[in-house]
Amino acid sequence: MLAPVTAGARGPEGLSIGIGVCVPEPSAFTIEAYITHNTAIDIAVGWDTFGDRDAYGHLDYLVMPVDLGRGGSVSVPLYLGLGAFLLEAQSDLYFGARVPLGLALNFRSAPLQLYGEIALRILIAAPHEPADRLDLDGDVGFRLFF
Repeated sequence: MLAPVTAGARGPEGLSIGIGVCVPEPSAFTIEAYITHNTAIDIAVGWDTFGDRDAYGHLDYLVMPVDLGRGGSVSVPLYLGLGAFLLEAQSDLYFGARVPLGLALNFRSAPLQLYGEIALRILIAAPHEPADRLDLDGDVGFRLFF
């Protein structure tokens, strides 16, 4: 059953900042900070796993319009967002837009979030003309909230 995200959905048990890791693409350290009860900023800093371990970072604005798991011990917010990414590869810097879509599991009895997402990456600026300007990445991860 779909339910709107409520004020209690600020991360597990109302906590507002989570720190964790995600793998495999990108493999990164991640921070999620809730701005309101259904919006957050997500930051990841790490490396692009399947390339040459190039430096990678993104900043996304996330919106959680619905909670797919109302009641019980877990909330399941669906989220979508808009952001930007930077990729450093062989001393070249690439910049683009990022559009993530994901699902999180927020445990009500523990300050823990598990999540998975896929994101469309749209390359905007590159030092060399790339073969593809569109790319998909995807990762799973966890965050501990405080």
